[in-house]
Amino acid sequence: MTPEVALRKFIIKRFISTLLIVGVVEFAAISIINWLLLPWAVNTFMPQIEGIRLDSIGNILLLLIILAGLLISNVLRFFFPYIADGILQFAAGRLTSLGADRLNIGGDTIKTLSEKISVWNVALLFLVILLIIIMLVAPYVAGVTIFSTSVVKRFRELEKEREEEQKEEERKRYLMISDIVHDLKTPMTTVSGYAQALSDGMVADESRQEYLDAITAKTGRMNEIVTLLFDYVKLDSQGYKITKSDIDLCELLRECVADHYTDMEDAGCEPEIDIPDDKISIEADRMQLGRVINNLITNAIKHNPGGTDIGIFIRRDGDETRVLVADSGKPIDKDKADSLFEPFVTGDKSRGTSGGTGLGLFISRKICDMHEYKLRLVQSQDLARYSIDKKYNKAFIIVIDR
Repeated sequence: MTPEVALRKFIIKRFISTLLIVGVVEFAAISIINWLLLPWAVNTFMPQIEGIRLDSIGNILLLLIILAGLLISNVLRFFFPYIADGILQFAAGRLTSLGADRLNIGGDTIKTLSEKISVWNVALLFLVILLIIIMLVAPYVAGVTIFSTSVVKRFRELEKEREEEQKEEERKRYLMISDIVHDLKTPMTTVSGYAQALSDGMVADESRQEYLDAITAKTGRMNEIVTLLFDYVKLDSQGYKITKSDIDLCELLRECVADHYTDMEDAGCEPEIDIPDDKISIEADRMQLGRVINNLITNAIKHNPGGTDIGIFIRRDGDETRVLVADSGKPIDKDKADSLFEPFVTGDKSRGTSGGTGLGLFISRKICDMHEYKLRLVQSQDLARYSIDKKYNKAFIIVIDR
């Protein structure tokens, strides 16, 4: 699960849970207000009003406006009686709409109510209603505060995690550069020394070919390291795309096996090849997929002792086609296996004595991801379901969903 997806799920879950809590608290607050607080407040401070409905914030605010209008009408009655009567008419109508069943529009009751209303009672009722409004609004304010605080905290945690990941990646990057420099320096020193010896005529004629072969091997190794580093930079850059075409998977696999057959024989490996004779058509980048297969076969040869059995198979299961590169070598430790496909895993512990750069499997996984294929390591008992000989202890498997 990517960090973006995890963050999206976290926000949705936290929003829904906050909304539910606010809803429950709001329902409880409204129940207390309607059944206890409002009836007590109206009966205590405005006993002249009966049957009024205050079941929403709008009705509460309307009652405040009506009471304020009644107070104003008391002042205006002495100077502007017509305006005061208009306010009383308005107040009576609004009170009736709130359910005040003992008030008649235009009757003496509303005037009597206006005269009996005291500023003190209105002020107390105003404070109670203000408290009610706070009770109604507080759950939303608290909910927004809790939700925003938790989201901000989560963002900060993610930022911290990313900073730590960047630091770890930078550390691994520097380690990789150091290792690559070491890997290049050793053959360069050898090539330079051998070339100088040949140039100075210090090598006997019978040994010249041996020196030339060593120079060729060392320069080939340097070229391999530079190529891997270039592939890593290219595949990890934005905008790079593979070019798919219809290819025969069986033909491609046979070509890769043929390219490495001599290497397997030289290493004393006993290859077992099981590739169907019929055509298996897939949409893939032939060169890049071939690079993955070649890398897996090369790893099986280089990272196992001489005489190791190597098996290359194709297995079909419904719509899935699997390419297996298996060997009878020692299983990989779990700690190392978990980070095997990560970039920059190049420390001495993971590099061993083979001089690997730690980029080959990362590049292979990257290419498979671009094809929407899966590349995984399967070991020991888990290999039984793939119908291969029990002598194989591990296998790299490319899963192609056709």
